[in-house]
Amino acid sequence: MILTVIGGALIGVAVAVLVSPLFTARPKLSAAMATFGSEATAETTSGGSRDDWKTRMGIWGMKLPPLPVGPKATKMDLQLIGRTEVDHAFQKVLYAFSTTAILILAAVVLSAAGVPNDLFFLAICLGFMAGWSVPDRQARALAQRARKEFGRGVGSFIELVATEVKRGAHVTAAVASASTVSNDSWVFVRIRQVLTRAQYQQQQVWDALDDLAAEIHVPELSEAARIVRLSGKDGARIYDALRASGKNLRMRALADEHEQANLVSGKIARRIQGIVMIFLGMILTALFINISASPF
Repeated sequence: MILTVIGGALIGVAVAVLVSPLFTARPKLSAAMATFGSEATAETTSGGSRDDWKTRMGIWGMKLPPLPVGPKATKMDLQLIGRTEVDHAFQKVLYAFSTTAILILAAVVLSAAGVPNDLFFLAICLGFMAGWSVPDRQARALAQRARKEFGRGVGSFIELVATEVKRGAHVTAAVASASTVSNDSWVFVRIRQVLTRAQYQQQQVWDALDDLAAEIHVPELSEAARIVRLSGKDGARIYDALRASGKNLRMRALADEHEQANLVSGKIARRIQGIVMIFLGMILTALFINISASPF
């Protein structure tokens, strides 16, 4: 009975917390001035309208105290996968309260069935923390995968720049021409966007590439920017350096692919061994049962 009351109260609190951001509060000048120009408010312009309930819930989630639930997704990770901090906070709130609501409902059902309820509250708290950490783990995994893909794309980009340089193009024109080769690859699209912005800001292409490498934490692009900077500042011949860098990146990507293939092969082999052992155990168990049931 007590657990049912507590469960109903928690469900009511969860519903109230989830629904409260949907209702617009009376505007306050002090709160508006406090949030004007802040990072969360700036990101809402790209994530949607201020009246969007998801945006408001995400801003509310960003104001919650941090929970000790493991490593969090960094700003670099979110920028790389194209997710704003407001959207990420909304996903954390959604996962956390959805998991909590499911566990509370399960606790009420189990309590009504007569299951002991000593550890239900602890399980609900752990479920909330686990749901809160799910978006962080997903974002970090996606960012790690995107960095590997970006590194492989940079290898192709460097070789295209080397080809343009060999044709006699200036390094700035070579970089710009290489970035327009593919419209399907998000790597080339991202590089082209950065170069376009650098052109309007009167920024050198190697500085723009270096800033992008630092922003998304891709050292392969930083190496390419260093080589391009040598040619732009000192007039050095960079064709051989670009080709060597592109070859190294291709060899590194090939080694990573072999490593991943070996890991997958090992997992498949272990699963096959486990299945064989299960079938062998079933056969031996049936054999022992027949032997023990035999009158002889």
